[in-house]
Amino acid sequence: AEQGSPEMFDHLLNSKKQVMWQHGKTAFVLYPVEGLDDGPDSAMAYLVGGGRHELLELRRVRSMLQSKWDGFGKHLLFTRMMRHLVLLSVFQFGIALPPVSASLASPDGLFSSVSGPLRIVCELVVFVH
Repeated sequence: AEQGSPEMFDHLLNSKKQVMWQHGKTAFVLYPVEGLDDGPDSAMAYLVGGGRHELLELRRVRSMLQSKWDGFGKHLLFTRMMRHLVLLSVFQFGIALPPVSASLASPDGLFSSVSGPLRIVCELVVFVH
C-alpha cells in the first residue's frame, strides 16, 4: 500500500477475497479487513499518511470507508459537534454575564442577583469539560 500501484493493491484485495455465493453475474464476496484498517500500522494509515490518495479511489476501499462513515462516523461527528456547540454556548453565555466580585455579594454572604451564581456555574461547566 505504501509503495504499490492501484492495480497491485486491487490485485492483493482480490487475491484474499472469499466468494460466499454466486448466481450468474451476481456474487456475494467477503474481503478480509485484517491489516487493511486496524491500527496505526494498517494499509489505510499508509494510504493516507504516505500520500497515496489515488488508492483511496478504488471501489472496494471507497465502499469500506463509506460503510464505516455510515456505521459510526456520522454519529460520532454529530455527537462531538453538538457537545462542543453546547460547551461554546455555555462559555459565551458565561462571558456575557458580569464577573463575580465582592460588590455582588450581599452583607449576608448571599449573592444579591442571579447572575453571580449563574456565572460561577458556567465557569465550572467550562472548567470541568
